[in-house]
Amino acid sequence: MNGTVREAGPGAVVLFAGLGFLAYLLAFPADGVSQYVSPTTLPTAMAGSLAALGALMLLSAWRRLRAAAPPEDAPRPAGGHARVAALLAACGGYVALLPLAGYLVSTALFVGATAWLFGNRRAASIILLMVLVPAVLFMFFEKFMIIPLPGALLLG
Repeated sequence: MNGTVREAGPGAVVLFAGLGFLAYLLAFPADGVSQYVSPTTLPTAMAGSLAALGALMLLSAWRRLRAAAPPEDAPRPAGGHARVAALLAACGGYVALLPLAGYLVSTALFVGATAWLFGNRRAASIILLMVLVPAVLFMFFEKFMIIPLPGALLLG
């Protein structure tokens, strides 16, 4: 029960934050660079995702509360603080490498490092993620949102 309450509280905060941001963003005029894209398009999608995540967290807490036998708290994996520090270092490396190597290379390396930090040790899976994630995001931003992404200074 205590674990469920600990999960429901942040879920409610995330849900209401997402809904609050959504209400705030929907009050802006829809003037933009094209018929489908405005300055609030991506923030609105992010706020909607935030609200959906909060709703999923609340649903998960509610389902656990209804379960007959509460699940036992699993022990935390070792090295959690080191992984957080490594993830922060990866974020810093990504930001530093982005103007030099460009979006595709930097994002591929960041996705690979992040997948490895989160416990994925299958090389084929990591390589597939390193190819698909930057390519899909590139297509989304460059072709759909019409937002240019940084090129590589090192490659000219």
